Amino acid sequence: MGNLAMLETVSEIAEECDSSTQNLITQHLEALEGESKRYFPDIQSLTSRLVRAPFTAPVTCIPDDNDNG
Repeated sequence: MGNLAMLETVSEIAEECDSSTQNLITQHLEALEGESKRYFPDIQSLTSRLVRAPFTAPVTCIPDDNDNG
């Protein structure tokens, strides 16, 4: 049927570490979460709806200002 082996989860690995290593892992994951939110902002915003579905997004998604000069 195939190989059904799975990798360990982060929590399983962290349980085996001392508290300072657990804190380091937590800090790293929180920083990673913050960076991912910076690169991928709230997907429900009206502007992103225009990018994801330009033909079905409401006209109110289109910005009023024209930066092209």
